[in-house]
Amino acid sequence: MEAEDDFADEAKSLPVRLFMAQGELEGDVQDFQKFATSIESHNYAGLQMQTRIIEGAGHSGGKAEGYARGLQWVFAWPTVSVDSKILDRYAGEYEVAPDTRAKIWRDDNMLMAALPGGPPINLLAKSETEFYVRGFFLRVRFVADEKGVVTGLLAEEYSRTTHAKKVR
Repeated sequence: MEAEDDFADEAKSLPVRLFMAQGELEGDVQDFQKFATSIESHNYAGLQMQTRIIEGAGHSGGKAEGYARGLQWVFAWPTVSVDSKILDRYAGEYEVAPDTRAKIWRDDNMLMAALPGGPPINLLAKSETEFYVRGFFLRVRFVADEKGVVTGLLAEEYSRTTHAKKVR
């Protein structure tokens, strides 16, 4: 922790997302938590940190989960808050294929979507016009005309982009 304290004396800003994990059965968990607390105590500007103790895992047993969870957290898209009036503009039905309509609605401050017979999914806002689904490769971008009227959406899944016209 001495090296971290020396670094903190010189750096007030650390604009990074840091993920640290340790297996429950490896070494001293208290030392790991003490190190994490030391980092947080310096209140670096821009530092976003998450830690995890991997239950039932030793040093080698925790690597796969630690890497996977770390990459998911470090590269997660931010979620922004979008005004409910903007979300209301997106509500309606979108023709994703002939005779298939997706429904989109606002639920409090969230946007929800569902295909016929499918469960509702939460569309998380990346920006005022771009949304995504956590855990799936699905991005949705709403399209508006020059007057700001929403006319459709573009849904991107893997290497395929689908245009859906707003019909109601």
